[in-house]
Amino acid sequence: MTANNKDISKSYVLGWGDWINYYSGVRPAIDDPELNARVVRYNNELVYCEAISGGKANLEKIITFKTISGNCYKAPDRSESSIIKTVQCCPGARMANAVCGDDFIWATQTMPPENGNKCQSGYEYSSNSKKCEKTTSCTLTSQCYGGGNFVTDYGATTPTKSKYNCVNGKCVIVKKEIVECTTNSDCRDGVCDVNTNKCVSGRGVVSAVCGDGICTAGLENIINCPSDCAKDKENIISNLLFFILFAAFGGFLFYAIARDVIWAVIGLIVGLAVALIVQWVLVNWVVLLLGSTLVGLAGGVVLYFFGGVIIIIIGIIVQIIGLMRNK
Repeated sequence: MTANNKDISKSYVLGWGDWINYYSGVRPAIDDPELNARVVRYNNELVYCEAISGGKANLEKIITFKTISGNCYKAPDRSESSIIKTVQCCPGARMANAVCGDDFIWATQTMPPENGNKCQSGYEYSSNSKKCEKTTSCTLTSQCYGGGNFVTDYGATTPTKSKYNCVNGKCVIVKKEIVECTTNSDCRDGVCDVNTNKCVSGRGVVSAVCGDGICTAGLENIINCPSDCAKDKENIISNLLFFILFAAFGGFLFYAIARDVIWAVIGLIVGLAVALIVQWVLVNWVVLLLGSTLVGLAGGVVLYFFGGVIIIIIGIIVQIIGLMRNK
């Protein structure tokens, strides 16, 4: 994987089952701050604004990386060295009667007065700023920040959600809840699900689609998806060597026991069959892992009831081979 025409550092090397919280595809329009509130301009450069606990935010560099499949994505650079600056807030963020401006500073919401010093409902005239400032006065809870619902408390030092209600004509916090996360920075691995306020891990089961032109490691190979994997010469060679070794070992083992060419051929066939089984297990290990409990129970039952029979059958086969050698 490469980023900005350079090899991505070790922290960006994704293993099988990993994913990255990228926010754009090949569409360059997503870089437009008007289309993505997280993308802002700082010193004439597009950066990613990430709110963090404690009423602050980090401005992070944006990297462009290209996957092996050829797709291009953009994502915030999560390394500490990529933090351009720590600011008060991300533009557009709201907290009580304040809103974050384009200068990354919390500011009381204001609007110009009408007919002298008159202001609209919910605003009061300030003699200092000579503007109508949004107040915390109210008649209904719906006029308060969040409208009576839990909202992110950007001023808290720990991940917190607060609920504002209208009490005695003022919007006040009536309840606070400490949650697992309110921003992605609260999650060491993965991202924050703002609906549940829980961290979603950056690891998960990855599916593979045969025919998409990508030979997904661990899921697809030249046998179960030749359309995707047949173009990979190294993959073809490794698979051929895999089957050749198993077949050769089976043929050699059976010939060593029976000293007969026919049994050597049978050994080759058995070796190929074993190789197919091993290959299937390697490819479908996720399915086997998910069903490990049932498979384990079933396997235990089979071994418990039929283990002796299996051993007897193996013994009979060995005896037959021995008799054939004596003849």
